[in-house]
Amino acid sequence: MERTLVLKSYPFSEFRDDPRFPHVRTIRTKIRGVTKWNDDDGLDRQQIIRQCCESGDALYLQREPNNPVDRNAIRVRRIVCSDVPDKPRLAEQIGYLSRELAEDLAPMMDEHGHVLIAKILEVTGHEDGHSLGVNIEIEEYKPAMSRS
Repeated sequence: MERTLVLKSYPFSEFRDDPRFPHVRTIRTKIRGVTKWNDDDGLDRQQIIRQCCESGDALYLQREPNNPVDRNAIRVRRIVCSDVPDKPRLAEQIGYLSRELAEDLAPMMDEHGHVLIAKILEVTGHEDGHSLGVNIEIEEYKPAMSRS
C-alpha cells in the first residue's frame, strides 16, 4: 500500500558556500539500492523517488559504519524543508553510494571530517514500468584548517 509522502524537498540551489568548508571535488554517479525497502521506516524507495524526487533536489550523504554488509557504507537521504526557514532537515533514505565510491569517501568522512551533499541531476527509468534510478552530482567539502 502506498503512503502519501508530503515533505517538500529542499532545493540544492539554496545551499551557499561556507568558508569553513572549502570545496574539494565534484563526483557524478548514480544511487545504488533504489529498489529496496528502508529498514528504519518501512518505506519503499521507489515510491519515495516517484513521489518526491526531481532534478535539483538536495541530498545528504550519511555514513553508516555499523552496516553489516559494508563497513564503508554511505547512505543517501533526502533533505527537506522544515517549519524553520533556512533550517532544512533530513528525511527518507533513497539508497546508497556504490561500494567502490564509499570505500574512497568513507575514510575522508571518518578521519578528516569531510561533508558530502548531492544534487539530483535526473530521475531515470520512467518509461515502460522500469524501476526508477537517480543520477546525482556529489559535492565534497573538507573542514578548513583552524587557525591557532
